[in-house]
Amino acid sequence: MADVTPAQALELIEKAQKIMIAPSTPDGDSIGSALALLKVLEALGKQVTVVVTQEVPVYLRFLPFVDELEKEFT
Repeated sequence: MADVTPAQALELIEKAQKIMIAPSTPDGDSIGSALALLKVLEALGKQVTVVVTQEVPVYLRFLPFVDELEKEFT
C-alpha cells in the first residue's frame, strides 16, 4: 500500500464496515496496540477482527480482551 496521510486513513476507516488488524509480531507493543485499536474501532461501530499468526506469549495473556484475538496458526 502506498503512503497514506492521516486524513486519508481516517477517511478509509470512516467508510469501512469491517476492519482486520494483523499485528506483525506477538510482542507487548503490537498486541497491546492492536487490542486498544480494536476497542476504539468497535466504539465507532465497526466490525473488527484482530488476527495473530503466532502464539501470544504467556506473559501477555493477562491483557484485557486478549481472548478476542483470532488465531491463524497451527
